[in-house]
Amino acid sequence: MKIYIENSSWVNIGDFFYQESIFNIFKEIFTAEQFKIKCFDAPIKRSFKINNKFFLKNAFELRNYLDGDIYVLSGPILGEEFINSYGKFIETIKSNGKEYVILSAHGKDISENKKFLEKFPPLAISTRSFETYKIYNSFSKNSFDGICNAFFLPIYLDVPNFIYPKYILKSFYSTFEPKVKLNLINQKIDLENISLSLKKKFLWKISRHFNFLTKNEDQLEGFNVIRPIHDLSYKFHHLNFAKKNSYISYNISNYLSVYKSSDLVISDRIHSVVIGLSLNIPSVLCGNWDRATLLDRLKLKKINNCYLPPEKKQINNELENYKNWLRSIIK
Repeated sequence: MKIYIENSSWVNIGDFFYQESIFNIFKEIFTAEQFKIKCFDAPIKRSFKINNKFFLKNAFELRNYLDGDIYVLSGPILGEEFINSYGKFIETIKSNGKEYVILSAHGKDISENKKFLEKFPPLAISTRSFETYKIYNSFSKNSFDGICNAFFLPIYLDVPNFIYPKYILKSFYSTFEPKVKLNLINQKIDLENISLSLKKKFLWKISRHFNFLTKNEDQLEGFNVIRPIHDLSYKFHHLNFAKKNSYISYNISNYLSVYKSSDLVISDRIHSVVIGLSLNIPSVLCGNWDRATLLDRLKLKKINNCYLPPEKKQINNELENYKNWLRSIIK
């Protein structure tokens, strides 16, 4: 049985965090000789953010010419672009008598998606938030109310330590970086007293090009600031390197090293916060995002505006339940 794992839409580093986790989980639990675990490409439109139909039609979609028995899709794909990006691909899979699953899913309540899934149901679907589970669990006979697979990634990758003077991480993509005030107790960050001054954004797609002119702290109470850039699609240096200590790399696993050795994560990116928490780093999520519901199921404790990492036992239990569910479906 050939199982193909969608594992390539890394223009957003957050996609790597959960896709690579899924790939490693499958390699761990499906070791019998009859299983062949391979990777395949996400849709060109998703991976490279191509909205121009004239040029999109020129793309060669290798995924359409594979010989898999089960195709594993994942992530926040159940949105407005689901049918455009995956519709024909899924129809072909089903017409060939093969199967597909959707893992770590997130999406909105869209009637067109429901009608499509009713006609072409997945073999299984797991979600990363209960809100998505309530919407889509009835469209597969095998549904699982889970957490984001990104929480499991550090279990599978040996993350080296990053030797650098003490620092915090700030990663922002949808608004200006806020001013931050820290207080220390015995040389450690007092989580009770983290103060954020969020800036109002105006015409962000334009104003972000002038972000490099704004002033931000490069050091806070003796802590340096490193700024991971998660979006690899920007072609402008003034966006990628707008601030001091901007970190961007095609060696994607190195992002984990940068996160692992930090003392605090502050971000408007949900997967920046998720990977911080998974590496036992207190993390602050800025802004109100529907994707933040993926944190709800873990019932994370908070001090002021800062999430505290979940206990390792809790994550390990979630992982074991998830693996047992997968084993019960794919045999």
